[in-house]
Amino acid sequence: MIKQSDCESLWGAACEYAQLASDKFVKEWPHWSENEKKMAREKTREEMQIHFLFPNLQDGERYALLALKFANKSVSLLVNSPTVGLNDEQRKDREFKTTEVEKLFLEAKSHVLACGLFRKLSPVQQNIIQDKYLNIDFQLD
Repeated sequence: MIKQSDCESLWGAACEYAQLASDKFVKEWPHWSENEKKMAREKTREEMQIHFLFPNLQDGERYALLALKFANKSVSLLVNSPTVGLNDEQRKDREFKTTEVEKLFLEAKSHVLACGLFRKLSPVQQNIIQDKYLNIDFQLD
């Protein structure tokens, strides 16, 4: 039986480690703009977190998880962002973007599920992928 507290402890440690590492690495790139640094920190943080959580996977498998994580995050942001104040054209644009990102998420999800990487994972790692990578969080108003 997998304890949710074990998954959350490992997730929290990975988040903390990845944050420290990405902050340190990006500080050493002074020639980048603040926007570039922000994007680099986020990408580096996600990559470091995946390396920490899934050291037993090959690079291609970890990048498949990274693609899934970013697609998940994109869907969550679009479906949970407010639509109040949008005109008809903006709403249609949002719906189009949401549909496109949902397609990317489903493709990434299908790839991760079909490529067989779950056979290489511990039950805790499987639970983390299910909870943090495959589920979309919906915020109710």
